[in-house]
Amino acid sequence: MHRYLDAFFILLGVFVASFALTGLLVSSFAVKLAVSFFAALLASVLAALFVRGKNRNGTDYRSFVTYCILTEEDEIAKLFQKAGFIENCEIQDGFYKTKDGVACLFLKYSKPSRDYIVTMYKKCLKEGEKKITVWCAGFERAGVAVACNLPGVEFSFRTLRPLYKKLKKEGLLCGGEFSRKDRMPLKTLLPFVFSTKNSYRFAGASLLLYVLSLLTPLKAYYVAVATVALVLAVVSRIYGEKSDRSA
Repeated sequence: MHRYLDAFFILLGVFVASFALTGLLVSSFAVKLAVSFFAALLASVLAALFVRGKNRNGTDYRSFVTYCILTEEDEIAKLFQKAGFIENCEIQDGFYKTKDGVACLFLKYSKPSRDYIVTMYKKCLKEGEKKITVWCAGFERAGVAVACNLPGVEFSFRTLRPLYKKLKKEGLLCGGEFSRKDRMPLKTLLPFVFSTKNSYRFAGASLLLYVLSLLTPLKAYYVAVATVALVLAVVSRIYGEKSDRSA
């Protein structure tokens, strides 16, 4: 979702920048508006072509992580075995055997908690394992700090990126099974862009631009953009309140 919001504000920035640069050359408001609109449109087309080109070259890392999280663990364990990170895809006592110890797969959106780390630590002590690698989508410093202070067992935390790179290098990421559908319908996206929270941001930007218009010779430009931001603030407020009532 953050990607969509980032794209929206980047395109808005392209529009504003184009409006400002065009204003240095021409004085017609219609011309500046048209040039800015086409500049934002061109930027969106180029971004779409870039993303599509990346998808054609193979699965991106984010899609691969989502695939790993949504797929049964035994299937992902087979990928780890193919990549050589574990010796056997058969789990034994909650662990997978590696060349120098054991590994566990924490395939979740959340990060390994300190309680989970302690649980793995106790399992290692029970099974007599001295080294464990925790494979996960991401980890926190607090969890790593706890693991480093646990005596008798050496913890190692790794993201799924080494697995992704190894499979990509061997040409195993071109299949459609690794892809995910992340296109969001406009009806679903609108409440996030035009929300009550964002209305305050648009209003704040509008107010700041109106104040700056008093201090710059490019007054018309600042007033025009401030007006656009004010309109977006009103739309966001109305649409946000409507969405809140219907929720």
